Amino acid sequence: MKTSQSNIVYTLILSALFFAIKAQSQDSTPTDTTKVLPVVPFSMTVVFVEFDITAKPNGNQITWSTILEANLGKYEIQRSTSNQSFETIATIQAKGSNSVTVNYTYTDTKPLTGKNIYRLKMVDTRNGVQYTANKIINGDMQAMEIQGFHAYPNPARPGTALTLNVNNPGKYAVRIINLTGKIMYTARVVNAHLSPLNVQVPASFSTGMYVIDITEEESSNHYQQKLIIQ
Repeated sequence: MKTSQSNIVYTLILSALFFAIKAQSQDSTPTDTTKVLPVVPFSMTVVFVEFDITAKPNGNQITWSTILEANLGKYEIQRSTSNQSFETIATIQAKGSNSVTVNYTYTDTKPLTGKNIYRLKMVDTRNGVQYTANKIINGDMQAMEIQGFHAYPNPARPGTALTLNVNNPGKYAVRIINLTGKIMYTARVVNAHLSPLNVQVPASFSTGMYVIDITEEESSNHYQQKLIIQ
């Protein structure tokens, strides 16, 4: 009888060890490099329709315009040169809008020698921050954007799977916003090894123009691209 009970206990211990090892191995198995995470609400919404740098006789003119600003406190215009950290050269209070285009402009009258790299630091009412993509004025005084991501296909159709090519691995918050500033889609995705991110355009989307908006969570870099739904 004692031998039988010992055998039962031994069998139970082996079963427990088997399932524990199996669970651990499932947890450690590599998964898809792109996976959807729970959505985290934003405290700030900014929808750009333009962000440009133009060389003028009196300096580099930075212009941008938005169609929506929610919970946004201010913009800090930041400048850098190659391999240098950014510094804030001006601060402009946000005007706020409700589906109305708002225009901003600032002229850097003392640009650095050589390349000048600019970005906007957006500070919300809770002191959270996001950054636009960088823009650079090169030696020929021509403005160009350092791309943060590219979305395709574009135009797309309702229900289409969108591929987002991004520069850095990490976690990204993705939103699709219509031109009235309404957030139509939100998701969080993770890119582990520089493979593209994938998101699904809801089948309920109407035809028209939207803005696809992503934020790299670790760096707070903020990128946008116009998206046409046909």
